[in-house]
Amino acid sequence: MIQRSVSSVMFQIMVFLFLFSGNRRGDGFIEDSLLLAVLSYSAWTDWHRRRIPNWWILAGVAGGVVCGGPGFLIRAAAVVLVSFIWFYYRMIGAGDLKLCALICGYLGWTRGLLVILLGLAIGAGWSVVRLVRQKNLWERFWYFYAYIGQMIQHNEKTAYFDSSRDGYEGTIPLAVCMLLGFLVSCI
Repeated sequence: MIQRSVSSVMFQIMVFLFLFSGNRRGDGFIEDSLLLAVLSYSAWTDWHRRRIPNWWILAGVAGGVVCGGPGFLIRAAAVVLVSFIWFYYRMIGAGDLKLCALICGYLGWTRGLLVILLGLAIGAGWSVVRLVRQKNLWERFWYFYAYIGQMIQHNEKTAYFDSSRDGYEGTIPLAVCMLLGFLVSCI
């Protein structure tokens, strides 16, 4: 029953992409559809399991290489290199980093960065709403301020987020935000 519902929603979203994306001549429809599949399953697993499986990322890479060739790999590798600092300080997960690389790999620099920025903006809005509802907005700002101060004072790398220390209550599934950013970019 769930698989049938998910398949139906995926089909409807692909029709939406075909009708309303900027690719009216069909250019990029296959890439958009593959990326939609990658983002959709990634969002589902990030929401339910707080993880994006590596085998799924590799499947996305395989599709990207077939569609985009060396350009796909160059863009994806560049995003990993530039964005690695976010992962290094544990501000985003490794799966989120690889997902951002796939987005730019599939969509190119301009649209890929637009999707990532839209996704980050959606994530920021979601985070602020969650923090206000949980009444700990200022507590998190002070935590961030103390974190930066500690890094500067001690001149050492420490993880901003540690699931064993912080739990998952304060996190958002970034893959969901990236999927929403992609859908908004199609309008």
